[in-house]
Amino acid sequence: MIKEIGLDVGSPNLPLNDPLFGGINAELLFVMKAPEADADPRLTNTRFLSLDNDDDGAANIFDACRRNDIARSRCVAWNICPFPIDGKNPSPSELRRAAPYTPRVLSLLPNLKVVVLHGGPAQDGWDHRLLGRRNGVKVITGASPSPPGINRQTNRSSFERAIRDGATHLSRATDI
Repeated sequence: MIKEIGLDVGSPNLPLNDPLFGGINAELLFVMKAPEADADPRLTNTRFLSLDNDDDGAANIFDACRRNDIARSRCVAWNICPFPIDGKNPSPSELRRAAPYTPRVLSLLPNLKVVVLHGGPAQDGWDHRLLGRRNGVKVITGASPSPPGINRQTNRSSFERAIRDGATHLSRATDI
């Protein structure tokens, strides 16, 4: 699907999802704003949307998942704008352009239990009608895992709470 999106938007080398994630078996979906340096069209090698990437946002999610016992195999990541954006945050037109892609991702996740929307752009681009009749899927909002915002204590707390709440909901869904 990522290759199709890349062709649709004229950015043929978008980062793929880390194969260590849960893929279609994932129960937790992390939604962020957009690919950044890893989507630079000048890069031609294969890159991944991964918790192992060399950036603070990935490291923060990696550490929070470890602290909350969320196995990577239970997760998958998605960008509300799955293509490079022009500014710091997606514009309304970029969010509209991206809107058809998220339902396609959700349709590939039959075991989904939790969606964590990281940051304002992910929350702004999320349509709560996307889950339709899928009962029991919890949508949680929290701050972005990336600097500079995460460096403010209120944002750090919001991010940590979202991950913790996601872990709690996952454990409850597993116990049922």
